[in-house]
Amino acid sequence: MSELTSHDLAELRASGQSLAVAFQVGKSGVSEGVVKELQAWLSREPLVKVKILAGAREDADTKSLAEELAKLARVRLVEVRGHTALFYRLPRQKRGPDDF
Repeated sequence: MSELTSHDLAELRASGQSLAVAFQVGKSGVSEGVVKELQAWLSREPLVKVKILAGAREDADTKSLAEELAKLARVRLVEVRGHTALFYRLPRQKRGPDDF
């Protein structure tokens, strides 16, 4: 994936502040269904906010769950704030061969 500059990340974090939470990760944790849900949201919008509920955080913290979700969905984790994670993927027409 092409690297985002610190300026790009700052802009994404600023844009993410006004977003509503798209969906929540519940007690089943980072499942195949959650990965597909994130990918579906990111096929429509380049930036998605996801809340990670307490039930999902029994064995791991929010940041590690968000990192795992980003890896499995092949998207960029922009930020974790509290129990909310912000994910980004370049729009399809702007992606190169090395981007996901």
